[in-house]
Amino acid sequence: MTGSDPMAQPTSSSPPSPSHPENASFSPVDPELLLLPRRPPILQLLLLLAVMAFTGFIAFTYRLELAYFFAPRLPVEMGAIEQLAAPLAQNPDLLLAHGSNVYAHLSGIPQRRAITTSYQYHQLVGATVFTQEPRQDGGPMWRDIRLRTPAIQSRRERTYLDATGRLLRFEDLQSRHRGFIDFYQNGYNIHFCSHPLSSTQLHYLRHLKEELRDQLQSQLGQPPTDTQLEDAVAQQFPCQHGFLFQVGKKPEDNLPYVFLFAFLALIELAGVVLVARWIQLTWKPSRS
Repeated sequence: MTGSDPMAQPTSSSPPSPSHPENASFSPVDPELLLLPRRPPILQLLLLLAVMAFTGFIAFTYRLELAYFFAPRLPVEMGAIEQLAAPLAQNPDLLLAHGSNVYAHLSGIPQRRAITTSYQYHQLVGATVFTQEPRQDGGPMWRDIRLRTPAIQSRRERTYLDATGRLLRFEDLQSRHRGFIDFYQNGYNIHFCSHPLSSTQLHYLRHLKEELRDQLQSQLGQPPTDTQLEDAVAQQFPCQHGFLFQVGKKPEDNLPYVFLFAFLALIELAGVVLVARWIQLTWKPSRS
């Protein structure tokens, strides 16, 4: 006869808890919902697009630096700039034939020196061609010496220049050169075609028109037409094309920009792949 243990607990007839290991396969979520693709967060897409836009902005900003690396290594011959004064008076667009962002050779007489923290500039006699060179005068201390020795500075400015370098039109210069252009435009009353007139120049232009109108009226015996007045103003205050000549800069000096653009291209390529992946995960059709 088999006896039962009076201390034994009765067996429970209730169903096991869902958290019990025996019911690990149980899930309150519909299995079909788990098969649906997860929509990636929109913030991820916005971040990718922002990085790609910033990379494109950098590439656009430095595009001319890369283009200069591929410029012909044989310099464009511009000749003696001081001999171009008369031809430029007849044809103001003469220098445009040499192009922009090119490797060039020229000679000329520097004048009208200007200095910044890192560079010194000169205008060459005979044209609105300006040279740019790194400062080699010991920094800001030179400004005090220059004021005390104007004769030495005058002789220094008249040193003849014969060099090769990079030629750029003012239209192709970046915004960091705006201060240099404003200095020569306002300081020497030069009307650059690529830049709007300053308030001082507009005031000068109004007075010039009044003077020329009176002169033409006395010569013609009647008020001049608008065309006659504009032609007279263009002769007295002509629009001139400005050029910056970076002395000694060769195309091969821009090799670092090739590596920069290669790096930017990799970022753009990775961005395109990730955006395509984001779109694929977002619009992937659900499984049946």
